[in-house]
Amino acid sequence: MQKQFYFLIILTFLILVVGGIFLWGNFSKEAEEWLPGVRYESPENYVIKDTTEGIIVENKSAGISFNVPNEWTADKEQIGTDQWIVNILSPEAELNDSGLLIKGCGVGAWIEYDEIIANLTREKIADPDWFSGGISGGYEKMEISGYSALKTILENPEWGQSISIAVPREDKIYMFDTRFLPEEMDRCSKAFEEFSAGVSIY
Repeated sequence: MQKQFYFLIILTFLILVVGGIFLWGNFSKEAEEWLPGVRYESPENYVIKDTTEGIIVENKSAGISFNVPNEWTADKEQIGTDQWIVNILSPEAELNDSGLLIKGCGVGAWIEYDEIIANLTREKIADPDWFSGGISGGYEKMEISGYSALKTILENPEWGQSISIAVPREDKIYMFDTRFLPEEMDRCSKAFEEFSAGVSIY
């Protein structure tokens, strides 16, 4: 009788464990469907080509290509789990251990997939002035390759100016960011303008 009692306790425990795993699996699956995370474009989709006209980065999967400024370099860099960007750097550029530009000029380029962020970006593009009150620089509406884009400007007297451009298209957001150090402001801002003008989204 005592053995039968213990057997029933163990059997009940196993049923609860298996049932809990099953329920948790379903919950996790539903949570992923309701709260999907930001997905980054895979690194293998970025093709860096050295041509007679200079270095070109192309991603046919995401429908984008851009020219790398003359004598600059382009390299893929992993910044997190399944998070990749393309770093475009001037010859004298230096990054610190956190990947922050501390010398020269540079541009980070990547593609995110998230419908919520894409829609929020579209809202900011529609009324940049209304959203600008909460940041140290401001938002501006601009155009990249014929698409409406959001330019975010952050200013700090110690480290200069940070610029990011977000181009939403369906659930994709094409991202470009840079940092202008105080002593490099004129040179790097001009290079970034030329880079932005050469971006092609298709």
